[in-house]
Order: sequence, then structure tokens, then C-alpha cells
Amino acid sequence: MTEDLRSDQQLVARILQGDDAASGSLFRRHVVQLHRFLWWRVGQDSGAAEELLQDVFFDAWEGLSRFDADAEWWPWLLGIARRRLARHHRARTTRRRGLAPADLASVVEALAGERPLPDEVLERTEVRDALAQALSTLSPRAGDLLVFKYVERQSLDEIGERLGMSSGAVSSALQRARADLRATLRRWLPEEVDHVT
Repeated sequence: MTEDLRSDQQLVARILQGDDAASGSLFRRHVVQLHRFLWWRVGQDSGAAEELLQDVFFDAWEGLSRFDADAEWWPWLLGIARRRLARHHRARTTRRRGLAPADLASVVEALAGERPLPDEVLERTEVRDALAQALSTLSPRAGDLLVFKYVERQSLDEIGERLGMSSGAVSSALQRARADLRATLRRWLPEEVDHVT
């Protein structure tokens, strides 16, 4: 059986037995997906995402002996990533920059519907930073749902399979996540958000 065909749990067991090839295989299996998750959460800052990626994998290897062999690797790894992201955002000393009402209107309008966020809006640093900060204030599940749907452009079925939810439950949870994000943005910039929601 090749390393790529082994389950994550089998690879973890092999790593704990000292198999270096298994650790490389497990890393390669999740590095792209985890980098994308981190990259979005740090305002698409590649340097910060790569630094966090290294920290997350280091923490994972350090804590591998505490990994429950019956659990799934990816959710465990995401938990480590969320804790690293929380530390990263707490450590940031820069304050949120102001958004132009037109930028915010476009973002909130996109989140209110089912269409993806427009690329031209995401190009604006202020919007990316504000969205990254707002996402970091949401529950991990709400933030994940928004990233999976609007950044990774996954279908409701794909998200449901990934999170162990029905597509109907994903749809309802996405609706709540969008409302939570709008509420967060509304607290920061009430007059800009109120005229678009």
C-alpha cells in the first residue's frame, strides 16, 4: 500500500513509530488546503500564512502523542490552526482601517446573496483586512462555512461532506454565518452597512 492510499490515522500511527516518509505524506496531503485556510484568515498575506503554516505543523508534530487515534486528522489540525490564528490576531497591533462605503456595500451585498465575492473588491487591501478581522471574530464553524463557500467556492454538498452536515443544514448555517458577519460589520460601521442590508 502506498503512503497516499493510507488513511490519515494510519499515517499518524506510522509517524509515531518513527516513519519519516509517513510524516512527509501526511504533510503533503494537507499543506495546500491548510495554507489556503490560513491565507484567507490573515487577509491574504502570503508571508503571514506561511509562517502560521509552519507553526501549525510544528504544533501538530509536538502534540502528535496527544492525537486520538480514533479522531480525524483534518479537524484536529484545523483546531491547532484556529488557536494559532487567534494568537496571531491578538498580537496584531494595527487597527482596522476605514472602508469606503462603496467597498463595504459590495462586500455586504455579495454576502447577502449566493454569488461569490467579486475579485475587484477582494483586491482592495482595506476590504481584505476588515473581512479577515471580522471573520476572526466569528465562531470557527461560521468562519469556515464562509471561507469554504465564498473563497474555495465549494457547493453545499461539498461543504456538508467536509463538515459532516446535510446540505440543508449547511444552507441554514451559511445564512446564520452571513448574518453574523453583517452584524459584526454593522457594529464597526453602522451607517455603511445599514444602507445595503
